[in-house]
Formats: sequence, structure tokens, C-alpha cells
Amino acid sequence: MLDEQIEEFWEWWSGVKDEFLNDIATESETHVPAEITTRLSRLHAELSWQLTPGVAARHSLNVASGGSRLLRLITGRWAMFAPESDSDWEYRPARLPFVADVLDVRGVGVDPNELQIGMSPDTVFERMDFAVSHPAFADLDYEEARDATLEFLDSALGEDEVERWMGMLEIVPEVLHSVALEGLAAAVAGAVTAFSGKSWEDGSGYYEGDVVASINRSAKWIDNLHRPLYSEVTMASLASDDRGLPTPLEARRLDEISKQLLDAFGDDAVLLATATGDGERTLYFYLAPKESVDVALAEWKEANSNREISVEITPDEQWANAEQWD
Repeated sequence: MLDEQIEEFWEWWSGVKDEFLNDIATESETHVPAEITTRLSRLHAELSWQLTPGVAARHSLNVASGGSRLLRLITGRWAMFAPESDSDWEYRPARLPFVADVLDVRGVGVDPNELQIGMSPDTVFERMDFAVSHPAFADLDYEEARDATLEFLDSALGEDEVERWMGMLEIVPEVLHSVALEGLAAAVAGAVTAFSGKSWEDGSGYYEGDVVASINRSAKWIDNLHRPLYSEVTMASLASDDRGLPTPLEARRLDEISKQLLDAFGDDAVLLATATGDGERTLYFYLAPKESVDVALAEWKEANSNREISVEITPDEQWANAEQWD
């Protein structure tokens, strides 16, 4: 049903995009924006959109998800069905950076030029924590101030980049060492170059008993929209001690065959976590829905048929299963 509605949107768009282009150029009154809103609401009532200069085209039509994983899935499919970009139009599944105006929040004007932003890196989760202040926030409640801040962050970074790099967000009375909104994109781009993309944290505390676990804290759902399958691959240990942990030689063997599976998956998988204990090891993956994944998994199981192996794969387009480690 969703795909049919998306196709209907693009069929309608093909008949009005040239008219809309002329209306924009001549600054003429046009019915197209209202119709875009109406037709997108049929996909989901909470979708919004913006028109900005394009990256490679004159104009970009961008549909926003507001940080919702479900809506980002919908906008991704909307963009997937879009016509090929040309010199006039391109299509984006998230808000692009835009010029922020003064926000009117309950009669209080919030000027983006007065925003003070403090940044500090979270080197475990590989995100940037923000502390933000503004003179007008004294007249707003916390949620109003936070919503205004998110609007400004979207304007500076774009929606996907906010999702990718924002960790904690605090509204504070004062920021001592601040970055202006206009310089935020460059500051974030420079700061995140220090991240390795390979941040692993001890996850043993998430389990009861003797379990050795590691969690891939650098994995971000926004970077894995093309891997909507959640998988748990569990292999039996052939030699364990009295605590249920593999013997040193068996641990090395489990490391070896785990790497074989990861190498076989290649770019079609991201490893989220590993847990070893109670006589077994479990690997947690997000996978792309490709035949090559099925082939790699079948060949790997056959090569290791001397041990018991179980595989669970479930659709999880919203990355809900990954939230257990967020």
C-alpha cells in the first residue's frame, strides 16, 4: 500500500514539476506546495517537506522525518522511487541545511544569531554532545527551547547529520566556550575526523553470569538503512571451562570462524555485538536483504558443520533491536 501511494505521488509530480519550476522562477501563486503537503500526508500524517537549493540541481525537494526511525524509512522509500535527478530537480529523504530565520515560539522571538553552542566529543559512542544557551530560552520551557535548538541544528547540519552526530543535548544558562550556528558544520566536520568508526565497549554488564561481551558503539542506524535485517548467529563452543567460557584454544578458534563469517558477509553486514558464555558464542548483525548474504551464511554453516549453529533473522527496518544497546 505504501509503495502504491509513493508511486502515485511521483506520477502526479511528473505532471506538475515543470509548472512548479516556472511558478518559482516567476514568483507566481501556485497550488503545488499545498498539494505536496496533502499527498505526503497520505504516506504519513507527520511527514514534512522543504524546498532548498540543490547540491547538484537548481532545486531540491526534501522530505523530512523529524528524527523518527519509522518516518526515515518512509522517506527513504519515497526517495528510492523518485525520478532521476536532472539540472532542475533532485530529491532528498531528509532535510538539507537551510538558512535559519528568527523563530517565533509562543510570541518569543528566538534569533539564530544569538545561539551559543558548546561541543564535547563522546569518544565511546562517537558522537558530539551539545550544550546550548540563548537569551530567549529564559522565557521558554525546556521542551520549547529544545525544539527550537533542534530546528537550528537541522538548519546548520541537515537532518541526517544531526541524527548521525548528535549525542546528548542540554539546554543550559550559559556556554563558556561556544560555537556560532554559522560555524557549527565546519566545527563538527573537523571534530568527528578523530573518530575511528571502531569503538567497542565491554558489554558484560548486560548479561548475568560469566559472559564476555563487546558492543559496537560506533554503529549508527542512520548509516545502515540498507541493512534492515537483524540477525543473531549462535555457535556452540566445543571446549568450555567450568564457568562456561571457551578454553584458550577454543576461544581462538571461535575468533577465527567469527572472522570468516564477517569476511564472507563483507559490506552486506555490520557487526553490532558479540557475547561468549554458557558454552556458546552469539554474533549480532544487521544484514542487507541480498542473496549473497544467504549464500555466505549457508557456506559458512557447511564449513563448520562439526558444531551446533543456530541463526535467527528478522526484519527490523526501524533498528528497534539495536536499541537494547543504545
